[in-house]
Amino acid sequence: MSWRREAAALALAGVGALLLASHAVAAPPAPSLLSAPPDPSTSRTATFAFAEPAAASFRCRLDDSALEPCTSPVTYQDLADGPHLFRVRGVDANGDVGQATLYRWTIAGPAVSITSGPSSPTRATTATFAFQTAAAAAECRLDGQAFAACTSPVSYTSLPDGEHTFRVRPVAPAGAPATAAAWSWTVDTVAPGLTLAGGPTGAVQALSAQFTFTTSEPASVTCHLDGAAWGPCASPLSYGGLKEGVHVLELRAADAAGNAGTAARTWRIDVTPPALRLPAAPTEEASGPIGARITYDAAGTDRGAPLPPAAVSCAPRSGTTFPLGATTISCTATDDAGNAASGSFVATVRDTTPPTINAPDVQLEATGAYGIRRTDKALVAYRNAISAVDLVSPATISVDIPATLPVGRSALLVNARDRAGNEASKRVAVTVLAVGSVASTSDLMPPLPVRRARIEAGDHLLRLTWLGLQEQAAHVVVRLLQPRRTWPGRAVYRGRESSVVVRGLKNGIEHRLSIVVVDRAGNRSRAVVLVATPTAVLLAEPAPNAIVSEAPLFRWAPVGGASYFNLQLFRGRTKVLSAWPRLARLKLPGRWRYDDRVRQLEPGVYTWYVWPGYGERADTHYGPLLGKSRFRVVPATG
Repeated sequence: MSWRREAAALALAGVGALLLASHAVAAPPAPSLLSAPPDPSTSRTATFAFAEPAAASFRCRLDDSALEPCTSPVTYQDLADGPHLFRVRGVDANGDVGQATLYRWTIAGPAVSITSGPSSPTRATTATFAFQTAAAAAECRLDGQAFAACTSPVSYTSLPDGEHTFRVRPVAPAGAPATAAAWSWTVDTVAPGLTLAGGPTGAVQALSAQFTFTTSEPASVTCHLDGAAWGPCASPLSYGGLKEGVHVLELRAADAAGNAGTAARTWRIDVTPPALRLPAAPTEEASGPIGARITYDAAGTDRGAPLPPAAVSCAPRSGTTFPLGATTISCTATDDAGNAASGSFVATVRDTTPPTINAPDVQLEATGAYGIRRTDKALVAYRNAISAVDLVSPATISVDIPATLPVGRSALLVNARDRAGNEASKRVAVTVLAVGSVASTSDLMPPLPVRRARIEAGDHLLRLTWLGLQEQAAHVVVRLLQPRRTWPGRAVYRGRESSVVVRGLKNGIEHRLSIVVVDRAGNRSRAVVLVATPTAVLLAEPAPNAIVSEAPLFRWAPVGGASYFNLQLFRGRTKVLSAWPRLARLKLPGRWRYDDRVRQLEPGVYTWYVWPGYGERADTHYGPLLGKSRFRVVPATG
C-alpha cells in the first residue's frame, strides 16, 4: 500500500473514532436500583425501583421476555419458583440505549424433603412416609387425591396393585410458593404365573426327563429335584441317570417384588415288570358241539399289590367258549408304566358225557304162534325208531335183537356210542301179544328241547328261565351236573314251569345244569346245558353307583382266613389310593398321600377294588378279587 492510501485510511478511521466517541458520551449510564426483592424471596411478586438522571426513559426485561418500555417502579406477579433475572436500561433523548443493570434472585418457599418411604416394587399394601420441613405445617397427597394436612410420619393402607405417587408440600404464607416433594413406587402382590410343560407324568420307564417352563412376567426361577438344594434353573430342564422310584420336581419363580409362583411335577420310574400268576390248567366238560365255556383267574401283582383286572389280558378270554381239545391261553400282565410279564397255560375241553338213549318200552302183535321175527315190519319199525342224543356228537346205536321174539315179555339191550367213545346202555321191555290182540300205539318221537334258555347268577343261587313247553303232556327235568361225573347228575327240578331257582350253591364255584324235556311216553329231548358261577355282592358301601359329596366309608364282606385286604381306588384310569386295612372297612380321610403326592376327593367317577390277602404282606399272596364298584363324587352344596 502506498503512503497516500495509508494516509487516507488513517484519516477516515479518525473521523469514525470521533463519531463513536461522541455517541458513547451521549448514551446514559446503567440505572441505579433503588429497591428490589430479597434474595432468596418467598414472594411470587417482585417490585423494582430504579433511577438515572441522564435517561429520558427506561426499558426492562424479566428472564427470557423481550425488552419493553417501563417506568419506575415496575412490578411482576405470579412468578414461578426458581431463579429469575431482571434487566433495566436507560434511553436518552436521541434514543440511544445505555448499559443494563442486572439483578438476580431466587423465589423459593419453605423446603420439604421425604426421608423414607416404601421400596419399589413392593408386595406391601401399606406405605409409611417420613418427611422434614421448616414450615409450620405440611400437606400430603396420594395419587389423584386432594392435598390434606398431615404430619410426619404418614401412612396409607389397603393400596391396590399398580403405580402410586406420594407428594408432600409445606404450608407457606399467603402468596408464598410451596414446592412439593414426590415419591413414586409400585405395589405388586400378584405372583408370577409359572407353567411347567413336557416331561413325564404318572409311571414311566424312562430314566431321563426333560421339561420346559414359562413365566407370565420377568422372574428369577429356582428349582430342585427330590429335595436337593434349590438353585437357579433355565428352560429347558434336563435330568439323566435317574433311579427307579418316585421323583418330585419343584419350581419357584420370584418377581422383583418378591412374589413367588410355584409349579411341581411328580412321576414314578418303574422298570420292574409285574408278577403274573396263572391258574392251574383247567379241564371242562363240553356243553355242546362247539365246546364249553371256560372261566379262569389269571392275576398279577405289582409293587406288592394286585393289578386291577383290566391290567391282565388273556387270549382266548375267560368266559368264552373253547373248542374240544387243548387250547393254549396266552396272558400278559402290564403295569401302569408299561412293563409287561407274559405266560401261558393250556385249557382242555373234553367230552366224557355218554349219549342219552330214547327207547321206551313197546307192545307188538305176534305174527304167528312163534311170536314175531326180527325181520317183521313192526319190529323193524320199532328198531329204526330207537334214537340217541348226545351233547357233542352223533351217536351210533346198536340193538341186540334175537331172530325171534316169543309171545310174552322180552328184554332188549340198546347200546349207544358217541364219537368220543362214550357209551350208554338201556334195557327196554318188548311185550309180544298173541295173534289177534291189539297192541297199544307206541310214541317214539323225542320232544323238542326248550328254547331261549337263560341262566343268571346270584348269591348262593342260580336262576334258570326258558320258553314254554311245545307239548302239553311234557315236563322238564333240570339236573345239576356233578363236577366230575357229569351225567346224569342230580335232579333239582321236575315240572312244567318255565323257570326255576336252584339254591344252596357255593359262591365262586362254577356249576353246570342241564334242561331236558320228557314227554308222556318217556321220550327225552336233546339236553340244553347252562353254566354259571354264583356270586355275592361283597362290596357293601358305598353302594354301586352311589353319589357322595364327602370322603366315604368303604365296607365289604369279611373273608375267612384273610389277614388283611388291599383296597385300590381309581379316578378314571389313575390310581389315587392303595391301602392295606386289616379289617373289612376303611374310612377315607379328607386328604391322603399316594405316590408321594397329597390327594383328595375331586368331582368325578371313582372305581374301587378289594382283594383278600393271606399271610404277611411281603408274601403278596392274594385271593380272587372280591368285587369292583363305582361311585360318583359331586361338590357339596351349602
